[in-house]
Amino acid sequence: MTGETVRVAEPRAYAEGIAGFRLLDLVVDRRVLIPRPETEGLVEQVLAWARGRWGNGEGGTVLDLGTGSGCIALSLATEGRFARIVATDVSPNALAVARANAERVGPERLPEFRLGHLFEPVVGERFDLIVSNPPYIAEPEYAELDPGVRDFEPREALVSGPDGLAHTRAILERAGEYLAPGGLVALEVDSRRAEQSAGLAWVSGFRDVRVERDVFDRPRFLLVRKERA
Repeated sequence: MTGETVRVAEPRAYAEGIAGFRLLDLVVDRRVLIPRPETEGLVEQVLAWARGRWGNGEGGTVLDLGTGSGCIALSLATEGRFARIVATDVSPNALAVARANAERVGPERLPEFRLGHLFEPVVGERFDLIVSNPPYIAEPEYAELDPGVRDFEPREALVSGPDGLAHTRAILERAGEYLAPGGLVALEVDSRRAEQSAGLAWVSGFRDVRVERDVFDRPRFLLVRKERA
């Protein structure tokens, strides 16, 4: 039959209200993206770098940009030994979910959740680590997404301008102002645009730039280190 409306099933995580992420079970609904396995790998990259820098001791400050459900910030608070974690998001609805998850997880040291676009809530501050899983879908690609993603997950957490690089570009252009010497920027990027993302880091003045692969063997994590003074 033609002309019938095909009903797309709500993603299981939304239907159940819970998504697993690394060691955590997090509350999720349509206000935030469902955490992905790729992002678990981003957390692992960050933890490995922190262990290399501070060993098993406590140290380092973290800025999580666009925290969404809080999955990155709360995993770092649970598995790492950071002195301080600040998490920002432009969406008050997303921050409400992140705060609910912080209560649910109850890490020894709670992240600070702040409302605002990218670096706006932390003007004048510096961090040892800036981490983000920003939007990275190009506007023309949005209509082609799987309906289970397009019809349920928040568009503003997916789409990043006409080339899919608007948020990555904005982060890299300003990261140097907020990153302490020797610090790291760790970003999840679209595997199709990993080389372009690395190029943006070079344009922004970074020279220690590398791309690591995800659990599916795709170029996914952009790791950028700021030289020590």
